[in-house]
Order: sequence, then C-alpha cells, then structure tokens
Amino acid sequence: MAREVSGRGSPYHSLCFSRIVMIDNIDFSEWFSFHKFETHEQIGCQGTYIIGQFDVPPTGKPNELEKNIVYVGETTQKLKVRLRAFVKSAFERKAGHSGGWTFSDKFLQNTPVNEIPRNLYISIYCPSGNDSQKRALAKFAERKVILDYCLEYGEYPACNKN
Repeated sequence: MAREVSGRGSPYHSLCFSRIVMIDNIDFSEWFSFHKFETHEQIGCQGTYIIGQFDVPPTGKPNELEKNIVYVGETTQKLKVRLRAFVKSAFERKAGHSGGWTFSDKFLQNTPVNEIPRNLYISIYCPSGNDSQKRALAKFAERKVILDYCLEYGEYPACNKN
C-alpha cells in the first residue's frame, strides 16, 4: 500500500529535515525582473537561482513553496554567464541550457521570441566561503529548494527534470 509522502506534515518530510542540519545563511535576494538580471549587483558570483512566473510582480524574498516557481538552478560559473545561456535556449531556441529548452517547450510552444516575457522574475543566492564551500552551498541550496517544492506539490518545478 502506498503512503502519502508529500506535504510538510508527512512523516517523510519530518524524517528528512530532522537529519539535515539547516544552514541558516541561505539568503536569496528579493525577486527582481528577469529583464534586469545583467545589472543585478551580485550577478558576477557563482550560486543558485530561482525563476518564477507571476501575473502580479512579486515582492520580497522567495518562498520555495511558491507554485509560481518554474525552475531552480545552480552554477559554478558566474550567474550572468549561466542566465545568458538560459536566455539563449529559452527565447532564441539555441543550444546552451536544458532548463531553457524545457521552458521554451512548456511555455513558448518551441517558438523563438524577441524579448524576455514580462512575467518572468528571478531571485539569486550567492554563497560565501572558499571555492569548494561555495560550490557545495550552491548545490545544496538548489536541491533544498527543489526538495521543499517537491514535498509540497509532489512534483518538480515545471522546467526541472527529475
């Protein structure tokens, strides 16, 4: 017999988080328009990013349980480089980012577009520490957000592959 394992009240969720030491310095930025990612003050760091679609511009920092989240990613490159690859794949239909291809498939019917959709927002996390710590923290933050989302909704964000 299958057991319910999704949602914050599930036994599985409690077990997972009783064994994970929570890192309290995972601090995502406030949501900002995807159009402005190139000029964000922290865009030169490596880290984790959350992309969401919103009918009304979001305010404040993201909640990883927001249903509006469509993709969570991490990079050991500069965020600017990785997000340019997302743009190239999602909106121009050129090679570079699998999440961008999936976004194009699911939300743009595989059609190239001339500009970034106005309802797309992003939040970023730039870990601190040495290079190994930054990489590990970025990967942890990505997996934590995806895990929280998956436990709540029973599935990955729309453009993340499972």
